[in-house]
Amino acid sequence: MAAATEVVLAHPDVTLVADTRLALAGGFMLFVGGTGGTGGTGGALWRATGRLPVPRVILTLLCAAFVTPVGRNPLVALGILLVGLIAVALAESSQSHSHV
Repeated sequence: MAAATEVVLAHPDVTLVADTRLALAGGFMLFVGGTGGTGGTGGALWRATGRLPVPRVILTLLCAAFVTPVGRNPLVALGILLVGLIAVALAESSQSHSHV
């Protein structure tokens, strides 16, 4: 994801090719989907407790699914990922407040 983000930031006016969009989507899925907020890391939480952070997984997959076909424009691609990060944060914030 870092290499694809570097390409996007260095050339914000260039149309993203498919491999860069795939790198952004795949990196987002691995990074955001594999880490967790209040529950620890997503993969480790699932492995240790059998509990899967469902909102995080769904939102991560949706963002990656949208970035790949729609994210030819670098700003659109990063915007989709930013919206995904905000949605994950809001979903997990509301979950953590409901357990208090």
